[in-house]
This record gives sequence, structure tokens and C-alpha cells, in this order.
Amino acid sequence: MFSKPTFENNIYMKIFRWAYIILMGNLSLLIVTFPFFLVVACLAIDARNIVWFLLALISFGPGIISLFAVINEFKANGDVEPVRFFFRAYRQFWKKGFFYWLIGILGIMIGVVDSLFFLNYSWGRWVLPFFIIIACLALIVSINSCYFQVRNPQSSSKKVIGLAFYYAVKKWYVSLLNMALLGAIYGLMILKPQFGFVITPTILFGIIYLNASKLHQITQ
Repeated sequence: MFSKPTFENNIYMKIFRWAYIILMGNLSLLIVTFPFFLVVACLAIDARNIVWFLLALISFGPGIISLFAVINEFKANGDVEPVRFFFRAYRQFWKKGFFYWLIGILGIMIGVVDSLFFLNYSWGRWVLPFFIIIACLALIVSINSCYFQVRNPQSSSKKVIGLAFYYAVKKWYVSLLNMALLGAIYGLMILKPQFGFVITPTILFGIIYLNASKLHQITQ
């Protein structure tokens, strides 16, 4: 006699469920970051449009922290209702997600503006790496802060940012890897929107989450 396959022992059902979670996570992120989607769809990749791209990126803060919450729930329980949990986390964390992400956006703005200013001088190229490091460090602190806040929802923002900065510097190799993944996420969104918005975000942010989980195993 053959037993009737169940969700627990049917690999095809599991794959379908995982694909559903990934797709719904991507669509939920797309909804809350729609301003960035509009900018990508309507504006050319041009230095004159960089301000619009940066402003639109602000919407990602609450979206990233909410997606991390979905991934955290899935990792803990092996399943999650992606849309419902995403927007529940959005209501819980959106203010802190916005605040943490603003650190990264300000870091990018400082890096870009100061780089353009100093490039007017012959020696300006020598200080360019410094501003690139500032921008990258600010972004990694933002990502780490979102992760640590999800893992420690009761922790204060000051404690979370301090922990995020400490591990961004101490585990610099993880920071570089997550920076590359973050660049891949936005690169795909801009160059291949059909993949960048609909297929890859949850997968790549999931890898970033797993990398961040190696920074500090006990985050209590």
C-alpha cells in the first residue's frame, strides 16, 4: 500500500511552497518600494537623475526590515504566511527601518557630493576611496541594524546601531560580501527589472540575512 503524500514528505509541495513565499515576499517588497520602481521605469540612468534615485531609495528601509522579519520567521518555523507577516512586521518596524536606512542614504549622499567636489582638484582622486568607504560603511550599518533589530525587537536603536557598527568593522569580510549582494540587488532592479523586482530580492536578501546571522550568534 502506498501512503498518500503529505506536505511534510513531498518535495514538490515544499518547492512550490517555497517558490510561493519567495514570490509573495518579492511582491510585498515591490508594493512598499513602488516609488523606486517608478523611478527605474520612468527615468534614464543619468547623473542628473541621481537625486531622484536616492530619494526613491528611502522607501527601502521599512521594506528591508520587514522582509528580514519574514525570513527570520521562516528560518525559525520552516514556514510563514509571507504577505500577512510582512505587513504586520511593516507596522511594527517601519519607523526604525526608515531611521536605519536613512543612515545609509545620508552616507551615499555625503560620499557622492564630496567626491564630486574633490574631483575638481588634481589631488581629488586620492581621497575618493575614503568617501567610497564612508558610503559603503553607512549602508552596511543600515543593513546590520535592520537585522539586529528584527532579532532583538525590544532593543533600543542606540544599542542596535552600536552593535551594527562594531560588527560592520570587525567582520569586514562579511560586510564586503553583503555590500556586493546589495549592489547586485539594485543592479538587477535597474538593469533587469523583471528579475530584480519579481524574482531575486527575497533570495538575495535571504543570503544577506544568513551572512548577518554569522556576525553575532547570540543577539540577546
